[in-house]
Amino acid sequence: MTGTERPHILSMRKGHLGKKMEGRGRSLLTVLTPSDTLSEIVYGVITALAVTNALWFTLDGRESDAFVITATLLVNAAWGISDSIIYLLRAAVDKNAAYSDLHSLRELTEEEAKEMIDASLEGTVVSALHPEDRRKIVDDIYMHSKKTRPVRSGLDRWDVIGAVASFLLYVLAALPVLIPHIFLIGLLTPIILSNIIGIVIMFFIGYVWAGRVRGPRFKAGVIMAMSGVVMITIITLVGG
Repeated sequence: MTGTERPHILSMRKGHLGKKMEGRGRSLLTVLTPSDTLSEIVYGVITALAVTNALWFTLDGRESDAFVITATLLVNAAWGISDSIIYLLRAAVDKNAAYSDLHSLRELTEEEAKEMIDASLEGTVVSALHPEDRRKIVDDIYMHSKKTRPVRSGLDRWDVIGAVASFLLYVLAALPVLIPHIFLIGLLTPIILSNIIGIVIMFFIGYVWAGRVRGPRFKAGVIMAMSGVVMITIITLVGG
């Protein structure tokens, strides 16, 4: 990493370390951070279940299955588009924040600048290092910030790819929930199976997330599944 790139570590907000890496090795499947990926799936599943459950209260008959499937996909697509736009806006804000941070560093005293750098590293992999090693990194960033000219960067192709990935995850997350409506006739049985599938997915997400942070997997899965039940119930009761 060159000297002009080092200050960009200031823009490594919580959960975004992976997105600030170089583009080498990234693809549509890996451009999002694990937390972003899991979040999109959770939102997609909850949205799909909220729509199908809400429609269950108002629709009846075999002909309603096609409407449920279409409506759910359209709602998830709409929210997916919203999420992708928010993703791009957030990326733009983060990049401009990095530019602003570097400018601010040059106007602070050495002690104040190092405190600012140290605070910006909270929530990144650096925060897990030994205090002495972390202090060396802070000193290194401070040294380079003094001799580096701030460069404002705009959105790049990886930001666009990330937005597309957010949209696709949100929409695709609805498909498992809709499987019962595709292959079964009526609404009651499919809606029950859809909710079971959704809760299982929520459990799996909690299980996977806990594995990444070395936490209790089964407990996290149960908590995530229960949280999903609560969220789906509330959203359904207020009309989706």
